[in-house]
Amino acid sequence: MLKQIEEDVTRGIIKSAIDGIAESAYHFNESHLKSAKWTVVPMESASHFSTNDCNNIAVAARASGNRFLYAQLTEPLMNAVECYELDASVWDLTKFSKTCGHFGYVLAPKGMEFAILCSPSYYFLIGGPRNFVLKAIAEKIAQARRAFLTFAKNDYWNEKERKLLWEVNYRYSKYD
Repeated sequence: MLKQIEEDVTRGIIKSAIDGIAESAYHFNESHLKSAKWTVVPMESASHFSTNDCNNIAVAARASGNRFLYAQLTEPLMNAVECYELDASVWDLTKFSKTCGHFGYVLAPKGMEFAILCSPSYYFLIGGPRNFVLKAIAEKIAQARRAFLTFAKNDYWNEKERKLLWEVNYRYSKYD
């Protein structure tokens, strides 16, 4: 049930909470990461999530006791849905990814105990308690970091994209 949230009060509460987590459409707020002691891992993305990503995120979200997630737009766009509510299910995560794959959003549960920053670039960030992140990436953190660095080094990237991906890799390498 990927559902647009139209009620202003609810949207305002979600936006306010997510604004404290996300610095921009590309980055988490580092002061939040430090105070919450989050682990953050960047992941390769073509348009948010693959089927495996959806499965891993759904398992991790449900294992942490969250059946629902909110998705808040992180960039000003005309005619884009500002806020969604969705089930923490493969079905809804896939639908979200197909619907919003080219836009910046942050996905988080009501309690904001973890978040997934879906950038409008070629990556997303999984942040939260270490156990959540490990379930959401379904591999060792060092292995995921190496895979992202290999992705960032690809000759395909223009200078601007490569610089962004290297910056992302460096910035979040200290959040283990």
